[in-house]
Amino acid sequence: MMVDLIRNAVNRLKKVSIGVWFVCALVVLVGGWLIAVTTKSPSAEELQRRADHEYYQRYNKFLQGEKTPEYDSKTYDIMKLDGRYFLVPRAYSSAFGFTFFWPKELESFYRSTVSRDEAFNTKRNLAAVLVFMSSKRSSDYQKLTTLDHHECMNPANIPLRFKWNEIIIGFVLEDRGLLKEWPKICQEAIRILGLVKEVKNHE
Repeated sequence: MMVDLIRNAVNRLKKVSIGVWFVCALVVLVGGWLIAVTTKSPSAEELQRRADHEYYQRYNKFLQGEKTPEYDSKTYDIMKLDGRYFLVPRAYSSAFGFTFFWPKELESFYRSTVSRDEAFNTKRNLAAVLVFMSSKRSSDYQKLTTLDHHECMNPANIPLRFKWNEIIIGFVLEDRGLLKEWPKICQEAIRILGLVKEVKNHE
């Protein structure tokens, strides 16, 4: 009887020991995996993403307390691209660059009219030509052609993205039918870009 009791106790201890060893091994494995994951070197893509984000935050956004060039805020809005400052005529400026309406005769009408009518706003959106001004920090920047009057007269292949003054200019036309008017629309964009001024701090 005593022998059986001792044997059962030993078996229980063995079972407990196996369970404890299993838990310990599991903890070690999971802990090792977590350490490996948290200390794993970031991939090249992740490093590039971080670098792009840091660049954007520093060179394309206004920093707290940043000294900017003096300008007439009633006439212009200011943009920061690649650490450079551009003044965009307030009559055309937007958060991303500038906007104008086409046909040109609609410009003053759509600028001056405020409406909550959905049909009217749909027409307004279709008449808008959005021009994005963005950082040249893009993998395809070198492949882009320079926006000039020659490109305006080239209807065969309209990429809608160009180089201009070492930044990227991108067009968005909600109404693709406006592409038929590309030469005139392009020239109007170049006219407005001619009003854009680059300014520098004078410290």
